[in-house]
Amino acid sequence: MDRVLSHVSGMDRVLSRVSGGRVGSIHVTYENDNDIVARQFAENLTGVFRLVLSNDLPGTLRHLKDRPEDLYKRDIVGATPVLLAYLTKRFELGQAIIAECPGLKDNKQQLLTYEDRDDNISPYRGENVLHIAIVHRNVEAIQWLVDRIPDLLDAETTGSFFAPGMLCYLGGTPFLFAMASKLVDGAKVILAAAKKAPAGSPAAKTSISMTDRFGNNALHLAVVHDLPDVYDFAIKYAMLAYPYACPPGFTVDASTYDLPSFLKQLQPVDKTSFNRFLRQYNDDYLTPLTLAAAMGKTTMFQHQMMQQTTTAWVYGPVTAKMIPLRDFEERYYIKTKTPSGPKNGAAVLPAGASELLADLDTTSGRTAVECLCSYYMLSKCIPKTATAQEATMRGRLELISTYEVKTLLDKKWKFVGLAKFRRALLRHILFTTIFTGSTLFSSHYRDGSTTLDDAWVLVLFECYVILEIATHLVRELREMWHHGWRSYTEDSGAAMVDNVLKGALVLLIVAAGISRAAGNFVTEDGFVASAILCSYLYMFFFLYGFRTTGPFVVMLRRMLLTDVVRFVLVFASILMGFASALYVVVDARGGANIFLNRIKSLLLAAFAATFSFDEYRLSRMPIPAQLFIFVYMVLVVIVLINLLIAMMGYSYDSIIDFAEQRWYAERANIMGSMANGQSVTERSADRLKYAVSLDVGGETERFIQVEFLDMKAWRGNSEKQQDAKDEEKDGIRNDDVTEISAPFEAKNPSTPRRLQGPPALLEVDEDREQDKKDEDDAIESGTIAGLEATLARLSHGLIKHFSDEASLGDEDPVSREALVLGHVAKIKELLGAVHTFE
Repeated sequence: MDRVLSHVSGMDRVLSRVSGGRVGSIHVTYENDNDIVARQFAENLTGVFRLVLSNDLPGTLRHLKDRPEDLYKRDIVGATPVLLAYLTKRFELGQAIIAECPGLKDNKQQLLTYEDRDDNISPYRGENVLHIAIVHRNVEAIQWLVDRIPDLLDAETTGSFFAPGMLCYLGGTPFLFAMASKLVDGAKVILAAAKKAPAGSPAAKTSISMTDRFGNNALHLAVVHDLPDVYDFAIKYAMLAYPYACPPGFTVDASTYDLPSFLKQLQPVDKTSFNRFLRQYNDDYLTPLTLAAAMGKTTMFQHQMMQQTTTAWVYGPVTAKMIPLRDFEERYYIKTKTPSGPKNGAAVLPAGASELLADLDTTSGRTAVECLCSYYMLSKCIPKTATAQEATMRGRLELISTYEVKTLLDKKWKFVGLAKFRRALLRHILFTTIFTGSTLFSSHYRDGSTTLDDAWVLVLFECYVILEIATHLVRELREMWHHGWRSYTEDSGAAMVDNVLKGALVLLIVAAGISRAAGNFVTEDGFVASAILCSYLYMFFFLYGFRTTGPFVVMLRRMLLTDVVRFVLVFASILMGFASALYVVVDARGGANIFLNRIKSLLLAAFAATFSFDEYRLSRMPIPAQLFIFVYMVLVVIVLINLLIAMMGYSYDSIIDFAEQRWYAERANIMGSMANGQSVTERSADRLKYAVSLDVGGETERFIQVEFLDMKAWRGNSEKQQDAKDEEKDGIRNDDVTEISAPFEAKNPSTPRRLQGPPALLEVDEDREQDKKDEDDAIESGTIAGLEATLARLSHGLIKHFSDEASLGDEDPVSREALVLGHVAKIKELLGAVHTFE
């Protein structure tokens, strides 16, 4: 994160943004019409900036004493001498300037913060020396600054360099900078300084739950930068504000914490305050959990789920977990009543930030499942590059394949979605059949060719169609009312097909009714024909739900929206170019109609194979025209069409890799689309078919039970328990026997020797000789009893025998039988020797 200048003439220059610095290929200053950062180098080679870059402490102080106005001097990006000193890690120089220059007394905030110079808008606007000390990870410098100038805490970066989606988006405020930088010690220093600050002072605004101007708090920043430890620190620090709900002796440095138990102990008012922090909505209407889902952050998503999960029961290798559905699959509705939390407990915004989203209209919020199944980016924190967005989509699909998410989607489909899906499918087939049937009557009462009494079947069909359209209209309006226009338009996949085609169907039928009322039957037929087409295309919504056709429809959608669009843009350029050229050469500029006919002929020649070169040859076309036609056919028929096929093949390959996950996502979109038209009461009743309601601190929440199977861990624990029992028994038996292990535990490593024989026997031979020596020493010293000595002789005799006989061949049954008889004879001999010894 350091902004370090390359070395020239022995000086460090603050120009480079390579590897997270400030200049390089990724640097873009959106507000300026030129790259002002590149011009910073020339300005910093003269005057006080040169002295600062040279780390000339006495010279810098003398210069500022002689020319105090240079203390206020800014380079083209808005840096003062103090900022430049901290930026280049000259902390002693920077502290000396702050301590000894009287001009800083009344202008500390201004001179220690980046600002615009003239018309040059600084990409680092709002950054102060405390931000820089945090990025340099210098806790001592942070402590010195907050002790001297605590109001530095009340600042936020607003320059384009620190915007969401950029490499250096660290949250804006110094505290959030420290959290996003994983500088927990620095964050502790900042929070301690904020607590000591007088109430109402700028520094006192800093708290664990503060947000930046984009609505992101410390938990959001932990998600953006994949920092589970920072997430845990923020949660534990926030828990300490309610000590009565924490376990005894709990501190912010505790290795573990039990968030579900803590939430159960909280009072209702305090729980509301804590939930505001835990489930803070940012400006994208995303909580920390839904942000992790939207960004495809697998580690942070599973970490948050784990911290909020409780164990229901354990049976052998099976462990049942209760996973809360709030934010996961159920929208979290923030209470509008302001809670009375502890000091610095409410979410606080720094100066210049947007208003707190306390009264957020949660109809615009999303659940984690909705984020995972969306094709939109959903968050400003996702970089705009194609690589980053592709990685985000891949991360979402990987999260869908996790056991928790798949179990939730399977249960929801089994107990709620499947029945609704079947009913909706049968209902639409019936509607499409009747709608199509209403067009099959040769005579119609609208033109007087038949009477209403004779056309009663037609009237019945049309009444049914109108009734269905009215039902669809009410359902769509209810969905937009409950979930907001933004959420309605951002639905993707199957949900987007539902919204677009159903909305188009409603509008077309309404337009057809208006045309009939006006007596314009030709226009009516046009609207009816379009409505029938939309009704059949609506079958794609249901095809998404089948395992065999779902991925195919996803491929079709992607090819139409990406591959075909790119092909059309390229083809249109070629078509218009050659049509214009042939219009001038062949058609002699005959007018607009002739030009349009030329476009049609070239279009049909490319796709309908209507081209015949004999026509052009017999018409004695000029050579340039024939050359134009030849090049056109080569470009379109051979190059572009085959390129389109290749692009579609690539799209197929990229989609088929995650076909299962995409099908799960589209099935979730189908269930979400069918549920969006329901009331809150109806959705809650359906949710209880696959989830259970539990009381958590006086508040009812829904949980889904997921059973995890870990056979390996279960068997491992059983083996460990058995080993422990065996060791305990062995310990009891050895209490009555003279300890004999000491002489054998302190083995000296044998010196490697060159021996003949198989390499595998070298170690056995050396260990055997060493053990025999240790045994003889133990017998001579009297440290073991006769029984132990006898057993030791027997064991070493067997080892020697098998080592000596290991080279015997066993290629045939006779040799193997002789080898076995030899082993038996040797064992008898050793047993006899043991009896004699006793």
